[in-house]
Amino acid sequence: MITNKNLLAAAAVVVCCITAIWFSTTTQGSPKNYEVRPRISLPEYKTDTVHALDAYEQLIERYMNMTERSSIRIDSDLKEVIKRLDSINYKLTELSLRIAKIERTFSIEKSQPQAKKKPRPKVPYNKVPKEPLPIW
Repeated sequence: MITNKNLLAAAAVVVCCITAIWFSTTTQGSPKNYEVRPRISLPEYKTDTVHALDAYEQLIERYMNMTERSSIRIDSDLKEVIKRLDSINYKLTELSLRIAKIERTFSIEKSQPQAKKKPRPKVPYNKVPKEPLPIW
């Protein structure tokens, strides 16, 4: 009976080992395959002409932005100048009315100031002057 017990114990150990091996392979599952799709983008090849055109487009875009900002600044400056000229015009109108009132009070005739004109220098057409002509 001792041999049967030893044999039975050895068989139980073998069955336990086989069961342990079988469960270990079933818990791991079947080998998994992963599909990897790389998302690497390479820049397109550009010729020198394409680079030059891109640089020209960027330059023109910067120039257009600069021109737009400059025109906006000029517009705001012109609005300020117009306001200033309107205030000067209003003040001149008031002065004109005051002067007219003073002239009526003292019965003074209105005098028209004459503008003095400077004579323009005459230069012969066949000679070139050494100095540039003044601009009026």
